[in-house]
Amino acid sequence: MNYKILRYGQITDAGIIVLRLWLGITMVKYSFPVVFSNGFAEFGDWLGSMNFPLPYFLAYCAKGGEFIGGILLILGLFTRISSVFIIINMAVAALIVGQAKIFEGAELAFTYLLIATMVFLLGPDRLSLDTIVGSGNNERRLS
Repeated sequence: MNYKILRYGQITDAGIIVLRLWLGITMVKYSFPVVFSNGFAEFGDWLGSMNFPLPYFLAYCAKGGEFIGGILLILGLFTRISSVFIIINMAVAALIVGQAKIFEGAELAFTYLLIATMVFLLGPDRLSLDTIVGSGNNERRLS
């Protein structure tokens, strides 16, 4: 009797899908209020209070990158590029804003940083638009 329900590749793809979707959904969730209630000015003020240069420009880049990157991750489109935007955002959030206190307040940002790094390293999964339209890994194409 064969008890193997899923092959290794399928389990790996399932894991990548879960990571990609969770990261995309949470990035959209956290950036949605800023994007659709014009909270860029408030976020820019907060960045300015932390002495970031060009705080309003960075507010648009950070929250826009989270929102657009999150949507693209949900779709599985430009997976690696989208994850890079989130890696940069979360690295700033965890290491600069959270003062690298990854066990004392910056755990969530650091966790998202690790998930985005895994999505970047593993690349698109079988159900991503990257793979379906042919811009992903050829070895993971649907058969």
